[in-house]
Amino acid sequence: MNSIEYQWNLINNGKNKTEETELINLYVSELNISAALAKVILNRGFLTLDSAYKFLYPSLSDLHNPKLLPDYHKAVDKILEAKEQKQKIFIHGDYDVDGVSSTALITRFLTNLGCDVTPHAPHRMNEGYGIHIDAVNKAHKLGCKLFISCDCGTSAIEQIKFAKSLGMNVVVLDHHAVGEELPPADAIVNPHRKDSEYPFSDLCGAGVVYKLCQGLTEELDIPVDKFHRAFLDLVVLGTVADVVPLVDENRVLTKFGLKQLSNTQKIGLRALIEIIHGGSFPTQPLKSFHIGYRIGPRLNAVGRIDASEWALDLLIESNKEKAYELAQKLEEINEERRSKQTLIYEEALEIVHSNALNEKPVMVVAKEGWHPGIIGIVASRLTETFYRPTFMVTIDSEKNVAKGSARSIPGFHLAEAIHASSKILISGGGHELAAGFSLEPSNLAAFEQTLIELAASSITPEMMQPSFHIDSEVSMEDFNFQSVEELELLEPYGAGNPMPIFSCRNLTLVSADPTKNPEHCKLWLQSPNGKMQLTMAFGYGQAFKPSDAGQNINVVFQPHLDEYMGRKNLKWNLKDFKYGHLQ
Repeated sequence: MNSIEYQWNLINNGKNKTEETELINLYVSELNISAALAKVILNRGFLTLDSAYKFLYPSLSDLHNPKLLPDYHKAVDKILEAKEQKQKIFIHGDYDVDGVSSTALITRFLTNLGCDVTPHAPHRMNEGYGIHIDAVNKAHKLGCKLFISCDCGTSAIEQIKFAKSLGMNVVVLDHHAVGEELPPADAIVNPHRKDSEYPFSDLCGAGVVYKLCQGLTEELDIPVDKFHRAFLDLVVLGTVADVVPLVDENRVLTKFGLKQLSNTQKIGLRALIEIIHGGSFPTQPLKSFHIGYRIGPRLNAVGRIDASEWALDLLIESNKEKAYELAQKLEEINEERRSKQTLIYEEALEIVHSNALNEKPVMVVAKEGWHPGIIGIVASRLTETFYRPTFMVTIDSEKNVAKGSARSIPGFHLAEAIHASSKILISGGGHELAAGFSLEPSNLAAFEQTLIELAASSITPEMMQPSFHIDSEVSMEDFNFQSVEELELLEPYGAGNPMPIFSCRNLTLVSADPTKNPEHCKLWLQSPNGKMQLTMAFGYGQAFKPSDAGQNINVVFQPHLDEYMGRKNLKWNLKDFKYGHLQ
């Protein structure tokens, strides 16, 4: 396990003990749930019976009115105009999962309406993020009269001016931050606009596209349930992979999207899922985990290593043989990505340790020749490992440029750090916790010094100590088969709605036995009332030894039901522990 010591922070719902008890009792009686689950949803901010019910039992009827999106009517008018006048439509996406799923969704939707559509997935190395002038020229040469951007476009001022000068109408469908100036598009559908009346701003790019198409479905008197069945499996890909908060509308789209994905009839998606699962489509329902760690990385890998158009082609392919060829290509490229990623991570670790970079508040890790499409993933891993902002940089001496990707911890705003370093950067931008940049290699030392000075004034030692946000403190007796099964009502898990974590104090460590894998350990814990609980300590093989038996122990854990040969067992997965008696 990581040697970093974690803080244990119990989530506070803001209620006093009397109010909390009254609400828990209300939820238990009215929602017919256990006290353990009631405490979790209360601590997650659902402080009324109605909000708690909607969270536990989401419905497609909970989706918001698409017409409230900014420029909704303008966008619909331009799309319907293109349809009626049989104009060619150019769809410009992005190279990540959100971008390709957005593009595939609207391409399939408009094609079903009879529109003449040309989709385009940009090349990360040749075009970079956002709309490239070459893509605008391509659309013009094809004779397209409507240019639609998905998951990008809000900041593409010059490119959209150029498109307008060529006589094209432009509709932007995006979810990224809105700057002071908007491009001269005919419609900019972005829930982050200051003038937006839309009640939920945290949609991903695919979510914005989905909502616009939902509105178009209603405008054209097409049964909306038919629309949901056709496209929920695509919108859930972008929603989970783009790590937007799985609350409110995103929770609804993910809950029902996973059900649709588990039964998808899209040839390309089925081919990819079958290859991932050893040649056959899984019989068990797919969960957000499968998108985040299985499907998403494969769709992302082609955009990182080569051409994202292969991922887009897979999502719109209707020929079974071609779909399997594309899915196999994605699998091979993902293997290449993993191999390169492992090598870069090992090299980066060596640089960190040999230069004691982990003793600095910010790490700038640079080397010649690293793949620019992979350093972002490695930056994430290093940030998790050392829990400090990490700037991964790949140097191209021939072109005299260093390209970087950064990941941060809460409290150190990367976009602000990039802005503060703008005089020595060629380009840069991003969000609070993720950013990209480029500079001349000769400026790397000055860039690092600027970041360290910024960190010295903004990062405290406490900020570099990660935390477990504990949903509830429980006794061992709070959990049985039924109460643990009930926790599944909290799914789908993801950003904004993580798998619940519990703490239990003042137990006795009865035994600690190694497993076949020396990295893991099996514990038996006992409550003050004498109840025994099997606990798996994955990654803690070196932390326990048989002689530790008899000690008082406090644990942070996640309960789960393990089924083997038709028999269910209640187990805890250990996340952290402390010896001694805690008050």
